[in-house]
Parts: sequence; C-alpha cells; structure tokens
Amino acid sequence: MPPFWGANVNVGRIRGQYTTGIPRQATYAAAVAAFRQINTYAAEKNVMIALATINTLQSNFINTMAEGAAFVDTVGHPNFKLMVDIFHMNMEEKDICRSIKDYAAYIIYVHLSDSNRRYPGSAGLNFQKVIQAFQASGYDGTFSVEVMQVPDQKTSAQKSMECLKPIFAQIYGG
Repeated sequence: MPPFWGANVNVGRIRGQYTTGIPRQATYAAAVAAFRQINTYAAEKNVMIALATINTLQSNFINTMAEGAAFVDTVGHPNFKLMVDIFHMNMEEKDICRSIKDYAAYIIYVHLSDSNRRYPGSAGLNFQKVIQAFQASGYDGTFSVEVMQVPDQKTSAQKSMECLKPIFAQIYGG
C-alpha cells in the first residue's frame, strides 16, 4: 500500500553528527544500524528515504555526494537514496554538474536555491547548466525550491518561477 500522502521522507541534519568523546567509527556504525532499521520499516510502507548531504558549516557528518553515496551503499536498502540541495552542493562539491552525473543513480529528490540561499536567479549559479546536468544524467524526479523567503514568500515564489520555468520548458520540454 502506498503512503497516505504519496510522499517520501527526507532526512537532513536530524541524522546527528560526529561529537568529541565518541569515536567516529562508533557514530558511523550507530547511524548505519539506525538507517537499516528505519529503511526496513519504510520499505514495508513503500516509502523512500532520502538522505540530504549538508555543508560542513551546518554538519560534520555526510557532507559530500561521495560520502552520501558511500553511506547509502553501506546501509544497503533499495529504498534509501540521496536528496541533493544545490546550495549545499555549491559549497561542498568541486564541480556540481560532474557530481550530478557521477551520483545520478543515487538522487531521488532535488532542492534548488541560489548560492545565497535565496530564489534561483538572485545570485550567481547557472541553473541552465545545473538542470541540463540532471536531465542529461536521466533524472526525472522531483525538483523543489527551498529558499530563504527574502524579501518575502510571494516574491521568492514568483522570482523562482520566472527563473526556472523557461529553463525547465527548454530542457525537459514543458
């Protein structure tokens, strides 16, 4: 039976971090065990779990796509993949588009925002190139905008659409 809302679960910073006094290997092993248990339950409900890679300023645990993919592989559940956030990728990945290509098989959900965490088109990221990288890698999943709502929610939504709508129409065809 599919989940009631048809939604998957995104796990961000709530996964924890490395702390002093607990060896990194013990923290990693505990996280693997917890995610195996969570994913076993989620699989029974036909729910995908998406782990977010987060920049080092906000977490010290699973920051890059390589770290995220390795963790997903270690947990080893088919319903466990990655959620990527372009804001975090911009800080952690040497080449966003290369990382999208290299880890495409792991990606099931995408957050879009510009390099200043505001609406796409408000700073310097090349969304044409980023969206093209997703399309070229075969990604056809969900994109959403996660931004600071500056100057306000309505303006952020409108500006996001103004930037992204023509790009998606050109690349994904409507």
